[in-house]
Amino acid sequence: MEEKKKSALKVTKRFEIMSLLTSGAINISRAAEELSLSPRQIKRLKNRFIIQGQTFDSLSFLRTHPQANKIPESIRERIILLKKEGQHRSCQHISELLPPLLSEQEKKWLLQQDKPCLHLSYKTVERILKEAGLYQKVYDKTTPACRFEMENFGELVQMDTSSFRNLCGYKRLYLILTIDDHSRRILAARFHLSNSVYNNMLVLREAIERYGLFRMLYTDNASLFNYIRYQDGSRKVFRGVMREIPTKTPPETITTEIEAALLQLGIPLLTHFPGHPRAKGKVERIFQFIERRFVKEVRKKARKVTHLNSFLQGWINWYNDNWINRDTECTPAARSAPSVFRPLPKNINLEDVFCLKETRKVDKTNSFSYYGTNYTIDHIHNLVAFTVELHIHPHRRIRVFHQGKFIQQFPWRKGDILSVKRRKLPGSGNPDFQRPLSGLGK
Repeated sequence: MEEKKKSALKVTKRFEIMSLLTSGAINISRAAEELSLSPRQIKRLKNRFIIQGQTFDSLSFLRTHPQANKIPESIRERIILLKKEGQHRSCQHISELLPPLLSEQEKKWLLQQDKPCLHLSYKTVERILKEAGLYQKVYDKTTPACRFEMENFGELVQMDTSSFRNLCGYKRLYLILTIDDHSRRILAARFHLSNSVYNNMLVLREAIERYGLFRMLYTDNASLFNYIRYQDGSRKVFRGVMREIPTKTPPETITTEIEAALLQLGIPLLTHFPGHPRAKGKVERIFQFIERRFVKEVRKKARKVTHLNSFLQGWINWYNDNWINRDTECTPAARSAPSVFRPLPKNINLEDVFCLKETRKVDKTNSFSYYGTNYTIDHIHNLVAFTVELHIHPHRRIRVFHQGKFIQQFPWRKGDILSVKRRKLPGSGNPDFQRPLSGLGK
């Protein structure tokens, strides 16, 4: 009874709109909007309405044969179940998850409908979810920004960090990621417990070891990469710690540790204009994509950060080889040429490029102290009263150099602390201790 009432109301609505359309009071676009039909359907409806004498019956439709391409009820139920299991899943995402779950009979039906990949269109999935009352938009619209794109693979690499909560039992984990601007390929990405200078260096090193030296790095204005100017002075991360820079210090003489490492490889560091985060839209969209497609899927599967990173590397391979970018209309792997990546020179050891660097004076016992722990240099190297440079890999090793020559390597010892949040750095009250890296000005 209710269906008949709905059908009668539908026909009445159509009669009113068609009467206005044929009299010229409204146009086809307005009629299509009022009846939620396409302009093509409105034209057909108008012709039928005129030919059959503008009667009510001309606007009613009763199917006399089964719908040949109607989606089987079992597939509809699977689509609805996938949406209920993950409200974050978009229509396209559900379409990609569906094929492995289909039965042989359902696969056979899709093949008969000329769908060899067993994929339904996202519009079909959207219509099914709307009928079930489960459809919701999962993509947020953003303010348009000026677009740019490099012409070659390896010409510009973008780097950024995004935090994710409640993963692997941690309150917050940081995903540090690098992508190629031309291809949108993810070059390297890792989850870390902190967004530190050294962890960013590790991701950069991984990208270079995989693909070679790129031309430029593009980042935001975080203090890891650039100085932050305030009215009473500036701040930057120096030797792993946020430090104050006097107002009289020329900004062009300030070089952060990451920039110093990149300059050693001949790679300039670029940052977007302060206050314009939209300039890094490519990498931000990838973070949103990772949140929807990866993080929400593995949130309950990964128990350790190592497991999480292992899952991530497999997902990155899938993304680079299979995901079709909406702007490039092809996969990232398909845009790997032309490439301007350069091979790493044999005389450069990335172990001594991407590390934290400090200096220490050797005492009369041929030892130096680093945060309360004494390290004794082998006596075959008599460096008493000399200054040595330390290449520090936190929680891993300390490499000692003198006048550019490697001397000795020490394993990281428990109790060595880099974070000043728990311990005040020695000499932090001395103004000379806050100077920029010597000899590394721009």
